[in-house]
Amino acid sequence: AGDMNTECLEGSCVAAFLAGAMEPDEDAMIQACRHALRLDGSEGEDDEEGGGEAAAKRGSNSAVVDPGIPTDKQLEEWKALWNRAAD
Repeated sequence: AGDMNTECLEGSCVAAFLAGAMEPDEDAMIQACRHALRLDGSEGEDDEEGGGEAAAKRGSNSAVVDPGIPTDKQLEEWKALWNRAAD
């Protein structure tokens, strides 16, 4: 059984699937990606493994990244998923 207790915000794949919406602007896409990946701090704040914030600030190429912003790769994958849901 599925749970339809979800927000159908602009940029979300659920909204794309249900409404057949036009592709949202870049900001809406980034916000939806952040929310889906839980980068917006909505969950997982009680990190008990210890690596937490410091580990999250290093990208795959060891560059320091903002943990609240999806990487280019994550955003690219989110856009591909959004487009698949919209089809």
